[in-house]
Amino acid sequence: MDKRIDLFKLLKNEGKLETVLVYPATNTVNDPFENTTDTSFLNPVPVKAYVDQIGFGALKYKYWGQLAAGSIKIICETKYYNLFLLADKIEYNDNLYYLYKDDAKRFSIMQNQDYLTVILERKNA
Repeated sequence: MDKRIDLFKLLKNEGKLETVLVYPATNTVNDPFENTTDTSFLNPVPVKAYVDQIGFGALKYKYWGQLAAGSIKIICETKYYNLFLLADKIEYNDNLYYLYKDDAKRFSIMQNQDYLTVILERKNA
């Protein structure tokens, strides 16, 4: 018998999961000499996830780089790992986000055994 706690079953029963729309995108090269590309968004994929606001202290001291105020952290199932790597735009509560990219430590997506923790940076309009 497996004695681990199923995180998503617990969050679903508590009603804490929210829908996040993930838009994968494809880039089309128009002119290879000018390096002009067009980004076309595919249909959004709804992802059920636990959404948590990142506090101001964590924005400054925990995450390296310049994260915008209003950035969020989501916890979702591991099957969405490749979807977040392909995502160009993420929508939650009528706000647009994108995947936080960190070249040095690559902690924008932290993969655990049962779930993913994804850091999303808010797009400034």
